[in-house]
Amino acid sequence: MAAFTIFFCGTGSNSYDFANTNYHQGELISTLAKNHAGHEFVDWIIVDGPGSGNIQEAEKWVPAGNYSGIRGTLQGKGWEENVKHAIAVLIGTNYEERKAHTRAETKILRAAGVGVDTVERTGKIERALLGATKTVNFDLHARISPQALQQRKIQIMRKNKPIDCVNVVGWSRGGVTCHMFANALAEMEGWSNMPVNIFACDPVPGSGNFDTRRITLGRNVKRYVAIYAADERSRGFSPVLPSLASGTEFFITTMPGRHATLVGNASQDGGKGVNTLFGPGKVTRDLAESFLQVWGAKLNNTLKLGEFQILASYEGMLAQSEDYQAMHDVSYTGFTQSDRAVGVGDGTWRTFGTSATLSREAIFVNLHHRWVFEKNFSVLYAALFRNQKLTVKQVELEFKRIAFQYPNLHRRLKKIPIQLQ
Repeated sequence: MAAFTIFFCGTGSNSYDFANTNYHQGELISTLAKNHAGHEFVDWIIVDGPGSGNIQEAEKWVPAGNYSGIRGTLQGKGWEENVKHAIAVLIGTNYEERKAHTRAETKILRAAGVGVDTVERTGKIERALLGATKTVNFDLHARISPQALQQRKIQIMRKNKPIDCVNVVGWSRGGVTCHMFANALAEMEGWSNMPVNIFACDPVPGSGNFDTRRITLGRNVKRYVAIYAADERSRGFSPVLPSLASGTEFFITTMPGRHATLVGNASQDGGKGVNTLFGPGKVTRDLAESFLQVWGAKLNNTLKLGEFQILASYEGMLAQSEDYQAMHDVSYTGFTQSDRAVGVGDGTWRTFGTSATLSREAIFVNLHHRWVFEKNFSVLYAALFRNQKLTVKQVELEFKRIAFQYPNLHRRLKKIPIQLQ
C-alpha cells in the first residue's frame, strides 16, 4: 500500500509543536508528522493550523491568505487554503498549473469570466477562487521555486509507487479540515474515488462553521476514527459528529480531559498547570499510531503499548476521575456550559452524554477500554455482561487478578451481580 498522509494542525498549532512545552511529550499531530519515516511532500505533509502565525505561508502551493492571528483563531481563516495546498501537493501539481477543478470552482471561474480549459499563468484564477485583490504571477519557467523543486522530487519518487490511499489526521479545526479535505477531493476529477482514511481528535469547527462540507462525509471516506474530549466545557468548543456514508467503517470513542488533553497536554487544568494527567494523551497517541500503520503509514518512535499497558493507563484515569471532573469548571473562552453540545451531521444538536455514539460508560472509561478488557478477560466479561454462568473458583481467580492489577476497575466490577453455576 502506497499511502500519502496529511497532518492538519489545530487552531494556533503548527509543525513545530512537537517541541511545545505545553505538551508532555509533544503535541500529537506535529509529533506524528516528525516521526513519519517517509519523504516529506512525497509521502506526507504537515499543514499549520489557522491562527498559528503564518510561518508556513510562503511554502504553500497556493496563494497564501496571510490572515491575522485573530481572524485565524476566531473564524478559522486560512483552512480553505490549507485544503487547496494539501490537494496540490497530493496531486503533485502547483495549483495554478493544474487543469482539474472542482465543480464548485468551475462555477466560480465561469462566473468570473475565466476560462477553465486552459489554465493561464496569471493571477486570474487565484483572484477568482480566493478573492485576491492583486495579480499574482507564478511563471515557473522564469525561476525555479522551492515548490517546483518539490514537484520534480514528487514526480521522480512516486513514479513507481502511485498513491492508492490518503490518510488524513487532525486535531481541533485540523480535525474538521480533514472533513473539508475529503469532500474537496471527492469533487476532483480523477481523484473522487481515492480511498480516504480519517483520524480526527476532538474536531471543533468553531461558531458559525457547521456547514455541510464540514459535518458530512461521502463515500470516498472508507474509514473514520474520532476521539472526543469528555470533560471539555468551554462555550464555543462544541465538536461535530459527522454523518458518514453507508459502508464507511468507523470507530468513535471519548477520552477523559479537555480539548488539549487528548493531544498531549497533561496539566490538571488542561492548560499550563501541574502535569499529572498523562493517560489520555498516551492512549490517544497509541491509537493514532496503530491506525495509521494499519492504513499504510510508516512511523518511527511509536509507543507500541501492549494491551495490559493500555489497561494500566485507563486504571490511572479512573484513579484521577476527580481531577477530570474539576476540568468542568475551567474554560478557554471564559464561559462554561453544563454539558457539552455536539453538532450532528444531520444539522441537529445533541448533548454529549445523550448521543448514542458518545454515551458515557458506567463501568469503563470508554468504549476502547471496554474492548481491551473484554479481549483479555473474556470469560469474566461474558459472565458480567452476557449472563454466562461461572463457577465460584473461576470468578475468584479472575477477580483476584483484576484486584491486584486494576483496583479501581475492580471496585466497579464487583458491583455487578454474577450468575454462578
